[in-house]
Amino acid sequence: MAPHHVNQEQPPMNQLFVTDIIHFLDDNGAIASTLPPPAMIMATSLSNIIAQVTSQLNPQTTVNCWGQVNDLPCKGLIEAGVDIDTLEIIWACPICHDHGVIRQWQYTFFDCFEQWALDDEDTLPVLS
Repeated sequence: MAPHHVNQEQPPMNQLFVTDIIHFLDDNGAIASTLPPPAMIMATSLSNIIAQVTSQLNPQTTVNCWGQVNDLPCKGLIEAGVDIDTLEIIWACPICHDHGVIRQWQYTFFDCFEQWALDDEDTLPVLS
């Protein structure tokens, strides 16, 4: 009997990341210099997502996705916004569909909300 093989044409599973950003920070609130390289890349990317989402009213960031498509680096840019109910930052890559939430970002070095105030007509960037 021949072994059963997985259909090679099926798309790979996308990944869900649930992140508490303070786990990547040192006692001074900076990204910990002792992180292994993959964690450093993720921490830097997540901190950039936080900074961009909290400094503009646009869900499109300039943060490159760190996922993979067909064993090659994904070329997507992360889209992100704030969940009004939970105040979690929700992010997703429109190319590889990796996605996640960032928790406990408020009052970190990367939180830029205090630098500007919402006008009555402004809304927080939220993914649709």
